Amino acid sequence: MNPEEENKSFFEKVVKRRNILKNYDKKLEERINEKRLGEKHKGLLAEFIKYESSGQVGFSHFYIPPIIEKGMGDIVIDVEGKEYIDLTSGFAASTIGQCNKEVIEEIIKQSKDLIHFFDFPTVPRIKLAAKLIEVIPGDFEKKVQFSVTGSDAVENAIHAARWYTGCSYILAAIGAYHGVQMGSVGITSKGGIASYYYPVPPNNNGIILFPYAYCYRCPFGKNYPNCDIYCVTFIENTLLKGKESPLVDQKAGVSNIAGLIIEPMQCSSGYIMPPDDYLRGLKRLADQYNFLFIADEIQTGVGRTGKLWAVEHYGVEPEIMVIGKGIGGGLPISAIVTKKEILNNWAPTAHISTFAGYTLGCSVALKIFEFIESKDILKNSNNIGEYFYNGLLELQDRHEIIGDVTGGKGLFLALELVKDRKSKEPASEEAFYVRNKALEYGLIFAVSGYYYNRITLIPAITIRKESVDNALKILDRLFNEIKK
Repeated sequence: MNPEEENKSFFEKVVKRRNILKNYDKKLEERINEKRLGEKHKGLLAEFIKYESSGQVGFSHFYIPPIIEKGMGDIVIDVEGKEYIDLTSGFAASTIGQCNKEVIEEIIKQSKDLIHFFDFPTVPRIKLAAKLIEVIPGDFEKKVQFSVTGSDAVENAIHAARWYTGCSYILAAIGAYHGVQMGSVGITSKGGIASYYYPVPPNNNGIILFPYAYCYRCPFGKNYPNCDIYCVTFIENTLLKGKESPLVDQKAGVSNIAGLIIEPMQCSSGYIMPPDDYLRGLKRLADQYNFLFIADEIQTGVGRTGKLWAVEHYGVEPEIMVIGKGIGGGLPISAIVTKKEILNNWAPTAHISTFAGYTLGCSVALKIFEFIESKDILKNSNNIGEYFYNGLLELQDRHEIIGDVTGGKGLFLALELVKDRKSKEPASEEAFYVRNKALEYGLIFAVSGYYYNRITLIPAITIRKESVDNALKILDRLFNEIKK
């Protein structure tokens, strides 16, 4: 196909997509009716698309999303009574398991005293701020700013970095997910999401994107470790050296960079783990060129990687840490923790949010940290994580479709499916088949990745060995079906 024909084909696809979206609810109705669903499930899904926007995430992650009614640890149960091994844990929001007994008891106890009192000081809030300062890495004095969602916290981090430095530019990685609010969507580099915000000059002004260290598919065609972390060198040589970049002119003593925001391990793009020296290389750039290092630990934090925070694997101390999801045990709560002087620049009303640091959420977060410490949950994350990872490697030995296995650090796990290991052609259709068929067999997980071909496994860090064994058996069955 010549370039003119390729261009025409692309625009035809764009027009076709827009025409489909005009009648998307109708398409969803057809999708529901074509599947043999229980009457209760079918009826509730019909209500869902009747009353809610189709813009919700459910139908993007599953051809037919299950409607979950109950959860217990690593098991969830749908409205028809069907049980599933839960390898999503609310996308890391229910990190210590669904309906954790101690969390429920804390919710009941705190709810009898106080649920919320605007964005004002309360005892649980003050105690949680002190706890966060204790557990967040950094041999320096810190301050906390509370928010509600991960997107909120990311926007606060950008806000704080720009105000403190007096600079505008933010560096962010391709493949990252940092939120979809008007401020954070500019650093969430996903075309499908960005298409709904176009044109968005206020959001993507001052944003510079760079390739992430995705070694299985190196964007520079190199091989680790012989590359000497070229992805870091690329940032330095292209963006930070010389006077022709809008970011820095070293000779003139000019820096226009407020900060670099990075997921220590990429999550939404398929649970991608960079080499150990990647984050250290980025932190070196931040220190050398005088901008802030911002770690987005919304999904990787609270024990997911076998340590309380993923940056601890690399000995990196961020000037700003963004946290959320797992600290709430299923309740929405987030925060940024920064070097003291960064937030000391903020006066009252610099940030206002009705539910920031709400009492119930803070009380539960305190209980979660207590639970993780008292029950030695990080040990389980490491031991079960290693067991699960070895099981996935055994699956890779038996099934050619598994091109790459991510693991080795707690329960941060993923599989990349390929049609051919040599060419690494993405097996996206097969990944969707496995995901959809898994629901029939009682296993729930998500598919993501740069090419829709990565199976992301996000169990609770309290997952039982029995559930891991059953999950591995179901995956083995699914990959055998693919062969046929």
